[in-house]
Amino acid sequence: MRNKILIILIISVFFVLGSVISRISTLSKPRSTSSYTVTAFRSKDIIRNDREFLGDPSAIWTLVEFGDYQCPGCIRSHNAIKSLISTKINVRYQFRHYPLTNIHDFAEFASLLSIEAETRKIYPSVHEDLFALKGNLSKETILKLCKKHNIKNINKTKNEKLLYIDLESVKKLDIDSTPTFFLCTPNNNVLKIRNIQSINNIVRNSKL
Repeated sequence: MRNKILIILIISVFFVLGSVISRISTLSKPRSTSSYTVTAFRSKDIIRNDREFLGDPSAIWTLVEFGDYQCPGCIRSHNAIKSLISTKINVRYQFRHYPLTNIHDFAEFASLLSIEAETRKIYPSVHEDLFALKGNLSKETILKLCKKHNIKNINKTKNEKLLYIDLESVKKLDIDSTPTFFLCTPNNNVLKIRNIQSINNIVRNSKL
């Protein structure tokens, strides 16, 4: 009789443990909706605190774009991002560089100029001017921007090292296209955003 009770207890314990493990496994998997996926990343994996933010720098939500100044999708998204960070929904924005050098000849040159602008504290206007070219980048147009912003030389060696940090993040985050958007929540969770038009509703209604 005792042996039967012991066997029943052991089976019960294994059943409960199996249910708990299954529940933990389910919770740990990325959750998806039509507008975003909850990733396993944390904000520290996405945000560069040594880089400039656009919008309210003290906002508790952070939208991070991995982008390319010649990418048609990034160019199309640009105005929507400007509109988003101009509203009072507590979102700041950071652009991280992923120049697609295999298809965009001047994307890396544009990224190096953008990084140079950050070191000179003139990043917002240069970032805006690069997107204002709507992908029509060339040596001439970029040099014209340098002249406009009084940038007589670009510290290529230093800026390439900073660009390399972003490219390493691209590998770690398994990013394969631009634009790729991540929204970092006040609780340091990270959402991979499918549609930036949905961010307003996510922020206003989210319990993440």
